[in-house]
Amino acid sequence: MTVANPIWLLLLLLVPILVIWPERWSRRAAVRFPGHELLSGLPPSIWVRLRWLPRALRAGCLTFLILALARPQRPNEKTRVYAEGIAIQMVVDNSGSMRIEDFDLGGKPATRLDAVKDVFSRFVKGDEQLDGWPDDLIGLVTFANFPDVKCPLTLSHEALVHEISGLKTAVQSDDGTNIGDAVAWSLEDLKTVKAKSKVIILLTDGVNQPQLIEGMPDPLDPLEAARIAQGLGIKIYTIGAGSAEGFVRIQGRVLAVPPVDDRLLTQMAELTGGKYYKATDTEGLRKIYSEIDRLEKTRSESVVYLDHKELFPPLAWAALMMLCVEQFLVATRLRRIP
Repeated sequence: MTVANPIWLLLLLLVPILVIWPERWSRRAAVRFPGHELLSGLPPSIWVRLRWLPRALRAGCLTFLILALARPQRPNEKTRVYAEGIAIQMVVDNSGSMRIEDFDLGGKPATRLDAVKDVFSRFVKGDEQLDGWPDDLIGLVTFANFPDVKCPLTLSHEALVHEISGLKTAVQSDDGTNIGDAVAWSLEDLKTVKAKSKVIILLTDGVNQPQLIEGMPDPLDPLEAARIAQGLGIKIYTIGAGSAEGFVRIQGRVLAVPPVDDRLLTQMAELTGGKYYKATDTEGLRKIYSEIDRLEKTRSESVVYLDHKELFPPLAWAALMMLCVEQFLVATRLRRIP
């Protein structure tokens, strides 16, 4: 809890004086009645015993009024407002080759996509190695032959993580690797937001091999997409995922695995001021996301406004109630007769 105007709390030192002093000055001359000793043996009534109550109510009224003027507040740390921090667009390859089990999770073989989902979720939420991004916009675009916006840039990271957990590889009719269009779709969302830093983290496990479909525009060249990002001031970090093996066994069949196009991904990153990383296992992938996490957070700090709940209204109402009760008592049963 915080206090907006703490200087008012100094008035609490005056409460005893403000309560006792008027009592001394309000004493008036009175006629003395002889023989009051005769009444001293009678038991006092309840109202006589409560003769201190108006003074206590007055002290409480002043105390609560001073506390209300000091404006105590309780910050609501769950209320965060995005204010030109970092906008991160995650672009993840979900083509059929991402089913290859050359990664591991918990000591057990895992597909490339499952490893990416696990590390990406930790990147967003944070863990012992990653701080997380609670105050920054993050979105998710997946791609095979066609890009798909799974989650637009958002601060609702619970919804984003839910989308991540449900990711699957593309169906056979959508298979392919269309890097250029995926980056272009990511730029559409990024260019409309205000942010100190805008970043694309592109992860793929192959080469740019989109399927050409008759009647549809030709896919955008990945380097041309990177040049557009450069013009918009958007950095691209690229990650090549997968082992260097030439063949991998999938469901009993041995398939040839094309190597990651390191040259293309390096060029895309260097054009935009980003960096290219190679991830051949889950631990390496974690370290890559950890480094990106560290690099971006040292370059740009988001501004977070905390919503404060004002606590003075209950104090003011309590002071008013005490004042009303005190005035009622001194005007009726506890009235002082001069």
